[in-house]
Amino acid sequence: AHDYPKIVANYLTAPADQMCAIRAVKFARQMAEMPALKPFIVREHTVVGDMSTDEHHLEVARQYAQTIYHPTSTCRMGQDSHAVVDRELRSDAIRVTVHVQARDGEDGTWGSSFRDEAFARRLEDLILNRAREIRAESLTDIAE
Repeated sequence: AHDYPKIVANYLTAPADQMCAIRAVKFARQMAEMPALKPFIVREHTVVGDMSTDEHHLEVARQYAQTIYHPTSTCRMGQDSHAVVDRELRSDAIRVTVHVQARDGEDGTWGSSFRDEAFARRLEDLILNRAREIRAESLTDIAE
């Protein structure tokens, strides 16, 4: 059996994140009570307890909330022994497969993040620069 890395996102562990989730659940419940939506609401699916406390609202968030963002840029870069790749995304230890989810539109929708875009731009620069180096080397070889 292989020991695969365990990814622990620690969602809703920071007090600020908890308060944001509590406010979001309360807001969604208030929206469902608005006259324009109320006729279309059959029942509330996410009730925990009597929903009278922040703890109840936080538990709803813990049970039902999802993130559209995937963890990104989790590969350590640098020159030390813990780095997976160097600043040019090279690795002696493993083959690195790079997948960059490009942004869809100006607002960065579809689960992408600023780090995705920054990583993609850095990778693009490295690829283009290396292509220029290879082309220059080829032209030098031809000239000789």
